Amino acid sequence: MLLRPICFLVIVFWGSVSALKGQTLADKTKLGYELAYQYRLKSADSLLADNRSKHPNNYLNNLLAAHIDWWRMMSGDRNKVIDKHFNLEVESGMKLLDKIGIERMTHEQLFHYLSLYGFKSRILFRDGAWLKAIQTFKESSSIIGQLMGHEPEYDKFYFVTGLYHFYVGNGRQNYPVAKAALMGFPPSEKMKGVEYLYKLIHNPDLAIKTESRYFLTYMSNSELKNPKEGQRLAEMLVKDYPVNPMFHFLLFRSLVRQGKLDDARKELGHLEYSVTSNPQGKPEYLTYWKDKAQEELKKYYEGTAKPEND
Repeated sequence: MLLRPICFLVIVFWGSVSALKGQTLADKTKLGYELAYQYRLKSADSLLADNRSKHPNNYLNNLLAAHIDWWRMMSGDRNKVIDKHFNLEVESGMKLLDKIGIERMTHEQLFHYLSLYGFKSRILFRDGAWLKAIQTFKESSSIIGQLMGHEPEYDKFYFVTGLYHFYVGNGRQNYPVAKAALMGFPPSEKMKGVEYLYKLIHNPDLAIKTESRYFLTYMSNSELKNPKEGQRLAEMLVKDYPVNPMFHFLLFRSLVRQGKLDDARKELGHLEYSVTSNPQGKPEYLTYWKDKAQEELKKYYEGTAKPEND
């Protein structure tokens, strides 16, 4: 068990070095996403710097930079400098795509444009800036509405419309204040969003597969009240990325919410080892996720493990 994360990192390192030869910027951007999922953020930074030296003023660099920053911020490594950098990368990437124009964008470019919008909205929601987040979301909702029905033409659109259907549908269904704020948005069906995301959990695109599993794990543990399914999905994430502490935390949460406290404590040990065995792991990551785990246990004992408290 102790050798598994170390062997994983060695294999990935040599695979990453050989994979860089002769690859396009799009290929290297995908590799950068993969490095971030592996919590090899310094390696992802180095790859990004190399990409920028060879392909300046390309929105894919901004997209990757935002992705790397997001993983830092999600693990407690957050300050005003990182916040400013994150927002600058998102805005810069969107401006580069705006020059192309929505009507002339390829499916891939349109998906990336909405991904940047998604980063912008997610950080606002996470910070509790609901009205500002909904306003930002509204800016992209008309584009998302136009994609509905066209998902079979480009399967990554299932991810965009799936998240839209679920979260807008859930807001309209369960939160009166949100329902009023979401007036004028395109139609939404909460469970259709879940159905769309499940279409992608075995997608050949590693980022789409991983993000779909992540969101479905979160939904299962929270709004869908199905931690057993959350456990199944989290186990997929942990299997693919044994050195990712967030994925270990999601599995821990799934176990706690089923009352499997002994298994949860074992998983907490795996979470700790995922950081300490990673040469690029940072002590603050471990502190952050262990604190989150203690909060989860507190919710369990107090009976307050509810979506609005996640």
